[in-house]
Amino acid sequence: QRYNGSSWVAAAQYPTAANAETITIRSGHSIINPSFPLTVDQTIIAVGGSLDVSSEQLFTIADGAGIDLENNGHFELSGDLVVQGTFNTNSGADSYFYGCTIAGPGTMNILAGGILNFQGGDKLITDGLTFNLYANFEWGYSDPFEFGGINTTFNNYGNLNFGTQVTIGTNFATNATFNNQPGATFIADDIISLDNALVFNNYGNVDVL
Repeated sequence: QRYNGSSWVAAAQYPTAANAETITIRSGHSIINPSFPLTVDQTIIAVGGSLDVSSEQLFTIADGAGIDLENNGHFELSGDLVVQGTFNTNSGADSYFYGCTIAGPGTMNILAGGILNFQGGDKLITDGLTFNLYANFEWGYSDPFEFGGINTTFNNYGNLNFGTQVTIGTNFATNATFNNQPGATFIADDIISLDNALVFNNYGNVDVL
């Protein structure tokens, strides 16, 4: 449906960054498996709404005005995502990432109170993405987590606990950086292998258990 200024009416076409302003996935509604490449911006997943990108099609978050994808509900990814603008997972919302590639050059924020869930499968962040973790997160999978592209950065501002053996590697990356920011805690509860091409900067606390 689309809002015509006074009421909701049937939509003649699906919304994209090119033909719509604000796109809202409302409570009780789920968008599952787009079967074609899709580009959106100014998109809001409302509390109780859901967006599941698990096809082989490319999903792109364009860089428009304001926050380009704002998750207040549920987001799930097991395909390819390009973040050109800003993607926020807000407090109370959850974002699930399975085997996937998340490319920049934009910014992904898991805000305080937001839920980050890395399920099984390799994860690659690449092409200048800045991934900011403000929430607390326990890493419970042994699948590799890799940096690719140029100037890809992961910033930890919360409590990041690696509860299992994992390798944080690089995949033809240049200037890949992992920053443990002031006030943050990086907890190694098992063997953590850091690729020698990855720059690790600690400005906070590192606990090796």
